[in-house]
Amino acid sequence: MRGSALHRPCIDMTPQQFVGVALRLLALWLALSAVRYFFAIPAALAQYDMAERTVYSYSTGIAYLVVALPLWFFPMWLAGKLLPKTRFEHRLNLQPLEAIRVGCALIGLWVFASAVPNLAWFYFRAVMFNPVTSAFNALDANAKLDIAVALFEVCVSLVLIFRAGPFASMVEGAAFRSVHRDESC
Repeated sequence: MRGSALHRPCIDMTPQQFVGVALRLLALWLALSAVRYFFAIPAALAQYDMAERTVYSYSTGIAYLVVALPLWFFPMWLAGKLLPKTRFEHRLNLQPLEAIRVGCALIGLWVFASAVPNLAWFYFRAVMFNPVTSAFNALDANAKLDIAVALFEVCVSLVLIFRAGPFASMVEGAAFRSVHRDESC
């Protein structure tokens, strides 16, 4: 089985490479999520005699792809903007602060990827099904609460992504204070 997929050599990665891979995965997820806005939703709109409103569906799908393209083609440049510069010799060896930084950025990307589609769906639903009143007024109280939660998630995810270093330092400091407190007992 030499050289097979089961016995691949171990490859060291820098924190930026790790986040770069995550950014490419996010791009893939966004592109796959866009498919429904090009096919399934327009078909459903046509079924309910709302084919003239497919422009909203197509524009949402295009927006997903517009975000996915730079994530796919420039993941390392973006990862370099999100995490501090290191040399290739700085491989992931689970130094606490670097591991927490990478974890913060990855959690932020995941929360962002989970929250943005909810916001897009609320916007799409409000614009599609109630064109007479404002999009926000078209939503009921539960939908408005869901939007507030999704906006909060987006804000937290952006802090985790763009301020991973300071947030990681805060988490590391809190973790080591609790470890030192436990050791003194």
